[in-house]
Amino acid sequence: MLQAWREAGPGPAGHALAEALDGLAAVGLLDLHGDAALAGAHLMALISHAIIQQSHYGVLPLPKEETERLITGGVAAFLRAYRAA
Repeated sequence: MLQAWREAGPGPAGHALAEALDGLAAVGLLDLHGDAALAGAHLMALISHAIIQQSHYGVLPLPKEETERLITGGVAAFLRAYRAA
């Protein structure tokens, strides 16, 4: 059952994100340090962890402005870590 879940959601989504990040690296916008999958995992963690924690796993939805602030902050942190030199 776990394998079916991975194949239905996280696997394809992770591969698609890694491919998109690879495309940005190919045109010189990002430096993925040789691991697009790990960079994708970092991006997802940076944009979702605080939302998950503060909303108690979605039980208490956050205001739109707070959600946007947390996502924007996560993307900014990702870009600081992975922007091309």
